[in-house]
Amino acid sequence: MQLKKIRNSSWIIPVITFIFILTCAGVTYLKYTIPASERSGTSGTNAVDFTVGEILDQEISQTFTVTEDDLKGVSLKIATYDRINTCNVEVSLTDLQTDEKIQTWVIKANTIIDSAYQDFIIKTPLTSVHGKLYKVTVTSKDATAGNAVTIWASSKDTYPQGKLFIAGIQNKGDLGFKVLGQPFYQIRVIYLAFIFALLVFIVLISYLLYY
Repeated sequence: MQLKKIRNSSWIIPVITFIFILTCAGVTYLKYTIPASERSGTSGTNAVDFTVGEILDQEISQTFTVTEDDLKGVSLKIATYDRINTCNVEVSLTDLQTDEKIQTWVIKANTIIDSAYQDFIIKTPLTSVHGKLYKVTVTSKDATAGNAVTIWASSKDTYPQGKLFIAGIQNKGDLGFKVLGQPFYQIRVIYLAFIFALLVFIVLISYLLYY
């Protein structure tokens, strides 16, 4: 079929602009909707400069405020002292609005990579929790001196949206942690609107080219 020659080329710049905006929207959508286990985190702190000491029978807790719509889990920067530990590490997540324990994870210390972030993914992600306060707590019931892990933390308050507690005593710093979440539902709605606009655009260009 012989394509119809389009004499009016004033539509080219708007079309290029539209495609650019659509691409940016697509990148934003994909960035914020990949699985939590594959994400680097959405809030928290990585500005760490010390460890909290061997985690034995004391509790290490960090409170945090969810800045996104959904909460999929947390990630903690755990250190092993560059050794193989055989104890169990217990991590729990608590809803501070209701004092309800959301989930508890128990992992083998010998599976932890030294000074790397360890993800703790909630079985059923929490939705519509923007602005709510939660607490992540780490302890070990069978750790002993020389057979225990620790967590990296900051000596300064690098995360003002939460507080660090070591053995029940508030510390001025914060744990090295990340909140794994998903952004506002509106972002997904906006992207779907762009998809609809793209379909309209394809129909329009087809009409200009073939009719």
